[in-house]
Amino acid sequence: MRSIRYIIPVILLTILTGCTKTGPDSPARDDVTVHWAISPGGLGDMGYNDIIFGGISAAASRYDFGLYYYRPESAEEMVPVVEQWASEPQADGTRSLFVLGASDYEVTVRALMDKGVFPLPEDKDIMMLEYFADDLPVHTIGIVAMSAAYLAGCVADSLSDPQSLAAAEAFCLGADPEHPDSVTVIELSDGYSGFYMADSLYRMCPDLTARYDFFFPYAGGTALGMYRYMRDYSGPWMVVGMDMDQSDLAPDNMCCSMIKRIDRAIVLWMDSYIRGEEIPLRTIHGMEIGLISLSPSEGYETLIEDVTARHRNRALEIEQIYTEILSSR
Repeated sequence: MRSIRYIIPVILLTILTGCTKTGPDSPARDDVTVHWAISPGGLGDMGYNDIIFGGISAAASRYDFGLYYYRPESAEEMVPVVEQWASEPQADGTRSLFVLGASDYEVTVRALMDKGVFPLPEDKDIMMLEYFADDLPVHTIGIVAMSAAYLAGCVADSLSDPQSLAAAEAFCLGADPEHPDSVTVIELSDGYSGFYMADSLYRMCPDLTARYDFFFPYAGGTALGMYRYMRDYSGPWMVVGMDMDQSDLAPDNMCCSMIKRIDRAIVLWMDSYIRGEEIPLRTIHGMEIGLISLSPSEGYETLIEDVTARHRNRALEIEQIYTEILSSR
């Protein structure tokens, strides 16, 4: 049996496309409006963006508010858009929320800070997704994925010869000093195209699958290239799906999917916002309330249940460690 290693295609930045603004098709409640800057790559990525769309759509359906969405070409392009929104007066008794769909918009917020846009009027709020630090004057929501990543490493360990694998913890924590060769990290891009390189990853797969057996493609839409390759060519490889249940995309090679319920996090946040409750600037969720988890593919139910039960406490500890690290960056 050849030596097994883990590979995590890491993507550093993302891409934004086509600046457009779209509004509601029919009248909605007139006391709340929501503006949403779609995160890089747009809808249809079968992952992160589509999950966010599901959460915002669910909240809009529940509370019948007007929803406007934007598709900018860059995060910087949103600066004048949000600045204009912040300067427009609200009618008495109304509120407006601007949702920035990814941490890529940190540059937008910092540019607005430099322009003196903050503090915002009392009837306006900004909420940004997937940002963990508390150094910005906007509401943020983040889901720490390290607990599920740790469990995925435990799954890899359970499926393989332990003599040929490093500790599962190293798989989740990255470069463990005690096991420096246990994780192979491949950075596919240092530019905005990072999350949307499915074709590039597909072309890399013949080489990758010749050297590695277990893949944790933490790379958004790029992971679709690996799923497609595993459908096209049979082999002994195993892959973890990302963001939502992806088992139908590589049914013979996917043991589980890492489920990231950013949609539920949005609905929970919107519930408090619509009710006018006081909301802390920073909201961080994780496995404790079920917003990150592993979902087994068919035939792996017992394994995933057993791994989760045996390693959940350690996974929660790791989640807390990374929450503190991300929050104090």
